[in-house]
Amino acid sequence: MEFLLLVAGICGLIWGVWFMLRGSLVAGCMAVILVGSTFGYWFWHSEGGLPLTVDRAFLVLLFVSYAFRRQFGATEPKPIMRADWALFALLAVLTLSTFTHDWKFEKGEPLAHLVIYWLVPGSIYWIARQSQLNERTIRGVFVAFALFGVYLTITALTEAAGQWSLVFPEYIASPTHQYFGRARGPFLNPVALGIYLTTAVMSALMLWPRLGRIGQLLLLLFSAIASAAFLATLTRSVWLGGALSGVIFLALILPGQWRVLLVGAGSAVLLVTFVMKADSFLNIKRDEKLDAAASAESVELRPILANVAWNMFLDQPLFGFGFGQYDRERLPYLADRSSELPLEKSRPYVQHNTFLALLTDTGLAGTGLFVLLLVLWISNAWALWNNHSASLPLRQIGLVFMVIMGIYMANAMFHDTSIIDGVNILVFFLAGLISGLTSQIRNFTSAEDPTVIPDRRCRYSLSGAA
Repeated sequence: MEFLLLVAGICGLIWGVWFMLRGSLVAGCMAVILVGSTFGYWFWHSEGGLPLTVDRAFLVLLFVSYAFRRQFGATEPKPIMRADWALFALLAVLTLSTFTHDWKFEKGEPLAHLVIYWLVPGSIYWIARQSQLNERTIRGVFVAFALFGVYLTITALTEAAGQWSLVFPEYIASPTHQYFGRARGPFLNPVALGIYLTTAVMSALMLWPRLGRIGQLLLLLFSAIASAAFLATLTRSVWLGGALSGVIFLALILPGQWRVLLVGAGSAVLLVTFVMKADSFLNIKRDEKLDAAASAESVELRPILANVAWNMFLDQPLFGFGFGQYDRERLPYLADRSSELPLEKSRPYVQHNTFLALLTDTGLAGTGLFVLLLVLWISNAWALWNNHSASLPLRQIGLVFMVIMGIYMANAMFHDTSIIDGVNILVFFLAGLISGLTSQIRNFTSAEDPTVIPDRRCRYSLSGAA
């Protein structure tokens, strides 16, 4: 065993030196995201103190590589935009809120959440933004996510079929983890799996114009099988987000005369299906250890959590109760006898809404900046997708981001996605690519001809014509 570890260490050292000198920073970001998704804490971690994990080793290597390249001018600095300032302000507010309150609460959980779910994704955003971005880089991102989607699809379907001997890594098969019985993938969370599957399918579809007939048929087959894996998550917010993402995708790529017809017809079908199957939809049995009644009760829990969050917001509207302090500060509100709601039912649960979670912790200061940041990112993605001066692959990343925002926002309304492993780092990485390309194109356009205004009319064809 010691010999194998020594060999692995030597290989890792050689690869690390090569990566610092020649490797792509975007590829490094992708490695951190994909390795962190599959070989994170539950795959292996050291004991005692701050646990060492495989993905954290990759993260340190990425930071060292970025610092090395920046020192020698190998990065690509770009003008700062409004979205960047909004992100800096948000991270500053979260950091200040953490350290001006009891950041050691629950063994330092507020600090851990700040670093893992906000500062690390913020760093990935910055590295991706400052990397050298071109068509080849973006295509590489699409290919990597598509291949990862194949793995996720196989894993999700084997989970759903109960073929645990075929599931990798093995920790996924452990019944001690939450949501056992649903397709969760290496994230151990069906929400994260749904968001990554959507990203994978969208990335694969972006490769359509470069594929031959056989490749396109395989792509359609993959999309169909991935849809089955998507349904195997047995999570209503994931299904809702998938439907919303599909509507956004069609609305953005179809010409005007087809957009209204197909999007309207699809929305009507989904609405009728939901109305007719509402009882089955709300009472679906999902987790192996929970019955259908518990599934329905989770729906009833949302208004209770929203009531607690709203009352907390009314008492501390501007800056909240402190980042990561919700579990302690909510206790007096659960004892409120003036409410007709069974508030005590929410005691074992965290907030089930990303925006309400931020609102209770950081008030309007943090929540307002987060909403502003999302708006600016989406605005940049829209401008990139509609910029005919850019090549198709560069525009496509804007399309992918807007579609991903559909499933992200749908799940953010029913879960605190900011504390789900893998979600923030994925969104921040894609946003970093958007911001980097937007800043890069704007800088080039203004330098060439300040009077150039991108054409806002846009059509996307799977054949590649725009």
